[in-house]
Amino acid sequence: MKGVILAAGQGTRLSANNGTRHKVLLRVGGKAIIDYALESFSSVGITDLAIVIGHQGNAVREWVGDGSKHGLNIRYVFNHEYMWGNALSLYAVRSFTDDDPFILSMADHMFSPSLLQRVIDMNSSTSVLAVDSRPDPRHITEGTRVLVNDVGLITSIGKDLPSWDGIDAGVFRLVPAIFDSITDIVSEKSTEYQLSQAITRMINQGHPLEACDITGCFWQDVDTWEDLKLVRQTFEGAGRWQNSRKA
Repeated sequence: MKGVILAAGQGTRLSANNGTRHKVLLRVGGKAIIDYALESFSSVGITDLAIVIGHQGNAVREWVGDGSKHGLNIRYVFNHEYMWGNALSLYAVRSFTDDDPFILSMADHMFSPSLLQRVIDMNSSTSVLAVDSRPDPRHITEGTRVLVNDVGLITSIGKDLPSWDGIDAGVFRLVPAIFDSITDIVSEKSTEYQLSQAITRMINQGHPLEACDITGCFWQDVDTWEDLKLVRQTFEGAGRWQNSRKA
């Protein structure tokens, strides 16, 4: 199985505080934020990765290199239209995935190898999303909510759902149907094309998205200055997963 990491966006909510450096290159526990995703992929044996770059793409490429320091084989894909939404960044890797299921994560999400392993181990032929069913208050305030039915399928996803069962932890196993859904939303000529739109379209077109309960595993998306301070406190010192509050 291959992996995809989206690292093309600008990260505007952190830009006022971090100067000119790409936010996924900011240091946490002596490493860059993106290093934690790379280490988790390597730990579970997913070694063929595509990183989609855009904003400050050369800086990301220079830091990560060919991936060999993490035991990875990395291909870079540049998305010239990254400012129009992360669905276009995902669409840019459609040839890389070879019409097979693949793992998707965001470069600004830090998640433990145990979380990623749970997603991989799901015995399912459908798409899967890591869902925290007992999130902390910060995740509830900032995160994307999901509604899960009684057979474990996600029926709705969005930040403003009035009724919900968990929080999207930002790691997916996706089937190729996602690319058809992105094609559909792009054909409607909107001002932006977000992954959440494509996921909703995919569900509505009859391609299920199953919830994988990753409660108890560490994860944190780093969108704000407060998020950055939190993960720096969590990983203070050697920057190892064992220092985090969850496995």
